[in-house]
Amino acid sequence: MWDLDKLRAVLDSNAGIDGGNPASKYWFIGLEYGERDGNENAPGNWWDWQDNYYPKIRQIMDAMGVKYKDAFLANLYPIRKQNTLTNIDDVDCIDIDNYYAFCDLHGRKAIKDGLKQGDKKTIVCFGLQWQWNYMLQLADGHSAEYVQTHCDPRLIEIKFANHPHIDRLIVIQHISRASLTYCDAVGEYIKGLN
Repeated sequence: MWDLDKLRAVLDSNAGIDGGNPASKYWFIGLEYGERDGNENAPGNWWDWQDNYYPKIRQIMDAMGVKYKDAFLANLYPIRKQNTLTNIDDVDCIDIDNYYAFCDLHGRKAIKDGLKQGDKKTIVCFGLQWQWNYMLQLADGHSAEYVQTHCDPRLIEIKFANHPHIDRLIVIQHISRASLTYCDAVGEYIKGLN
């Protein structure tokens, strides 16, 4: 079983960082739960993985006209689990809500370090109901210039004026629930922002 020090160390590691190029302009950030196979591939090769999630991310990227080398994929939470309702077996010191709160307040060192590389980022975040968790970990106390909700495609756009590393967050439906048509529409929407 883990204590808080071990959990902090895992947060500061690359656990849940799927790979790609952190210096790129486009990031895709999930939560780290869902029905996925183990990620046995070498870091940086996430675009080769065949499962229920990555083809939909590729669909968004194709609609955006973004190549794999120009994207990065990570997760807010380092411990993979089946869904948000299951307990985290490895962490005996806190319940699930406190686990998320601990991660959000501590943040991910790998994500913070990656944000400092390269261009200002447009970050596509998966899970509309988790927008505040994304804001807690990614906004780093910077205020949004505006927050706009769109119905078609359904998403939330959060634009930053003064964040040194993030241009905007685009929060979309969780990728497991997204249709390929929705993924195309999201990609076209993001492409139109530039």
